[in-house]
Amino acid sequence: MTFFNKMTIGTKVLLSSGLGILLVLCLVGTSFFMLQSVQQSVVQADRQSSIALLITGSKESLQTMRIASRDIRLATTAERATDREAAVEEEFALFEGLIGQASALMGNPVNVERTNTLLAQAAAYRDQIRTITALVVAEIGSGVPAGVITLERQAATDLLDEIATGAAATGNEAVDVATTTASEMRLNADRLINQVVLISIGFGVLVSAV
Repeated sequence: MTFFNKMTIGTKVLLSSGLGILLVLCLVGTSFFMLQSVQQSVVQADRQSSIALLITGSKESLQTMRIASRDIRLATTAERATDREAAVEEEFALFEGLIGQASALMGNPVNVERTNTLLAQAAAYRDQIRTITALVVAEIGSGVPAGVITLERQAATDLLDEIATGAAATGNEAVDVATTTASEMRLNADRLINQVVLISIGFGVLVSAV
């Protein structure tokens, strides 16, 4: 305290100014790095939201495939069955594209593996629809009455439903993970922003005191 009292006014002003500048530089540096973290969290949240939307779209595509498969089983002509099978092929191509886009945005190997599983399940579903279409066309050609479900077709349909149930569960899990992660990233960004504000206030008080 005695040393400070012995200082000249000019020295005191210079020291105070230096401390003030130092505190401002610390504030700017801290805020910069924290805002960088905020930006990264926001980018991650946007990416996860995009993934969730893409996988949701793929689930809707899978549902369209299920509707087409029902139409195939109800078909009374071979032309109707093959026409609906073509619609399934188109929808699967769309599904594959959506899953590919979602996988490209992912950085977690576990999530990539989950989408690969979903794609494999959808491919198996598509293949089973092909099998059922062939059965339906063969039954129509052999004169099996409409509405009659043969044991072979029933077994094929049961397997189709089993595959669909697994794909739906995998898709729901993938959407939940992406949505939850996006929410966590946004909350983290909000926390960092609040910390920047508090730090700015604290440094402001210190600069004023100096």
